[in-house]
Amino acid sequence: MECPRIFIFFLLSAILFNYTNDVSINVAATNVGLNYGLLGDNLPSPYDVISLYKSIGVTKIRIFDPNTEVLNALRGNTNISVIVGVKDQDLAALASSEVAVEDWFATNIEPYLSDVNITSITVGNEVIPGPIGPQVLPVMQSLTNLVKSRCLPILISTVVAMSNLGQSYPPSAGMFTPQAREQLVPVLTFLSQTNTPILVNIYPYFAYSSNPVNISLDYAIFNTKDVVVEDGPMQYSNIFDAIFDAFVWAMEKEDVMDLSMVVTETGWPSAGNGYLTTPEIAATYNGNFIKHVESGVGTPKKPNCSIEGYLFATFNENQKPAGTEQNFGLYNPTDMKPIYNYNKVDSLSTTSVVGLNYGLLGDNLPSPSNVIKFYKSQNVAKIRIFEPNKDVLNALRGNREIGVTVGIKNEDLAALAANKDAVKSWFATNIDPYIADVNITFITVGNQAIPGDIYGPHVLPVIQSLTNLVKSRNLPISISTTVTTTSLAVLKPPSAGVLTPQARQQLVPVLRLLSQTSTPIFVNIYPYYFYASDPKNVPLEYANFNTDQIVVKDGALKYSNLFDAIFDAFLWAMEKEGVKGLPLVVSETGWPSAQRRLFNIRTLTYNENQKPVGIYQHFGLYDPTETTPMYKLY
Repeated sequence: MECPRIFIFFLLSAILFNYTNDVSINVAATNVGLNYGLLGDNLPSPYDVISLYKSIGVTKIRIFDPNTEVLNALRGNTNISVIVGVKDQDLAALASSEVAVEDWFATNIEPYLSDVNITSITVGNEVIPGPIGPQVLPVMQSLTNLVKSRCLPILISTVVAMSNLGQSYPPSAGMFTPQAREQLVPVLTFLSQTNTPILVNIYPYFAYSSNPVNISLDYAIFNTKDVVVEDGPMQYSNIFDAIFDAFVWAMEKEDVMDLSMVVTETGWPSAGNGYLTTPEIAATYNGNFIKHVESGVGTPKKPNCSIEGYLFATFNENQKPAGTEQNFGLYNPTDMKPIYNYNKVDSLSTTSVVGLNYGLLGDNLPSPSNVIKFYKSQNVAKIRIFEPNKDVLNALRGNREIGVTVGIKNEDLAALAANKDAVKSWFATNIDPYIADVNITFITVGNQAIPGDIYGPHVLPVIQSLTNLVKSRNLPISISTTVTTTSLAVLKPPSAGVLTPQARQQLVPVLRLLSQTSTPIFVNIYPYYFYASDPKNVPLEYANFNTDQIVVKDGALKYSNLFDAIFDAFLWAMEKEGVKGLPLVVSETGWPSAQRRLFNIRTLTYNENQKPVGIYQHFGLYDPTETTPMYKLY
């Protein structure tokens, strides 16, 4: 059975990510540089940016055109090497006239040669293959002749994307598209003659986001040492190397051997595409990329060969297309502070992205502002609130390092399902006022409303309306719902998992919509209830992760804990409805305090004294009156 990525967001209050304000990317001793883009109306002055580069040890940058202000700011800073791009729209004129090339050089490069360390000129950015692709080679030839005639140490190349590959899997099957063969191969042959590297943009993010079911996140972000792809004698544990080598193989098939490659762009957006784009994942990818470059191990095809690379980009640029394109930056342009801790982060566990549920059913709870301060002190990076509580959302303003899931109350569903204008009004009232400074990543339509006669039928139309609304506005908010395991009619053994008739009627259309939008389903999984209802036949150790022994065998599958068995039963049930590969977020799990240390993952922050008397008041991690732990987790 194909197993999708498991995303468990809302569990215990563990310190997961070490965020600090003192951040140094420390790339001075590495082969890693930064792209300096200018598509924003709130960017710092070039002088401030160059000062930033110097303060954090950046020694290589790339600019996309010969911007006069940037080049003037670089004067005297010859310790920073600069790649300068020729704008795509200038290629036609330059390709038709060598005089035009000489004039362009005299205007844009010559004035800075004495005190700016220009090392390369790139002729176009990702224009091959394409309609202006044929203009690249003649401009490269003219510029190469010009710098050679003047004995200038400037390399002339072009930047290409992986769209040139018609086939990339396995890497040894790498092959160019017909148009790339026509336009790119002559360029590669020329670069081979001048001993100049080809510049390539490699983004594992795009490969992963287009197929998250079959590409594991760990493989995409350098977060595993396990072999994921075997290609003859070559073994791949990260997709970057696989893409890089596929390009090498494609060149070799065109008899272009041993041409060097410089990775002019790579990176991961920190927002813009829901759970696929978080600060944690972006920090992990970029940090691990630096480590990979620094290691000098090269790739399986090119072992022990140094890789030179440039991270994209310095700032979030608000004039790029909305969504992920605006969120590749390492720094906030308005205050030049890091978007996330980028200090060559240690590998983060992508299968234990843990957050907290913030419930409000108590009359002795701390103020929201104190709770948010507490979350920050504990490095909580994700929280879930069950309704758009204004006090909580206002307390979250400015704390964008905390990803927030906002719920819609069940009792609001009927009115919202009946009227799309009501959905717009709800959004305008409860979400719009906070979008600018609260990191709302998910909206969940109802909590355990499916299956049920009262609220269940209203879930799908509200999800559809909200999905259309956020899509029309290019907002990076995903829309889903939260369900419980009561949707399962059978769950033992896991492979027999099947939905109840009512769940099939109400939930399956929701699952299919979520599959289309690549949005996870939220599921509440409580092994406690299964154990409490049948303690004679469900061993406590099996229920609370306290044994390594196999308790349940299901064909080739072996289970040593009840949580996994329930989780997989839900997967099997979805697959029986033709829904395969849909990720699950475990939105609630835990154990009441009596068995606190045996099942120490819990979703609720505080014990809430206005919940029903009994166990429901005792799922919290903290005492609400003094914000002290109810028990030690470790």
